Amino acid sequence: MNRRARRAKTDRIDLAQLMRAFLAYLRGEPGVCSMVRVPTPEDEDRKRRTRERERLLKERTAHTNRIEGLLHGQGIRDAMALKPSFLADLDQMRTGDGRDLPPRLRDEIRREHERLLLVHKQIKAVEAENAAAHRAPAKGSWRRRWFSLPSSRRSGRSSPRF
Repeated sequence: MNRRARRAKTDRIDLAQLMRAFLAYLRGEPGVCSMVRVPTPEDEDRKRRTRERERLLKERTAHTNRIEGLLHGQGIRDAMALKPSFLADLDQMRTGDGRDLPPRLRDEIRREHERLLLVHKQIKAVEAENAAAHRAPAKGSWRRRWFSLPSSRRSGRSSPRF
């Protein structure tokens, strides 16, 4: 028999269960419930670049798939949209039965390729920001304090090794 069918489910019963769990948590009973740590605005901001990069990668994949799908519909299988000579090659492409690409389709592919190049440029910019952020010493770290010292105090036998 289904367990939900046997038990009453009301807001009052739910509140009583939540209160019992919370009071047990306050008494220090282990494993009763776990509390979620709310991230600070700084933590959320730190994650922003990674989230943006993931979103841009998905968008790049979508544009590439769109271009390849349009070309596959015409019988063209070996086109690489991120290749530097793609637009020049597009003018030379022939359909599977030997015809030129229709002009409106060629224009649509060009516009889609422009969007792809824009996203690709944005991905490179975000990756450059990530690389620069990883190279810089963290705020409050001993490396930052070390590099903030005058160079005369940094030299000597007691200098840390990297």
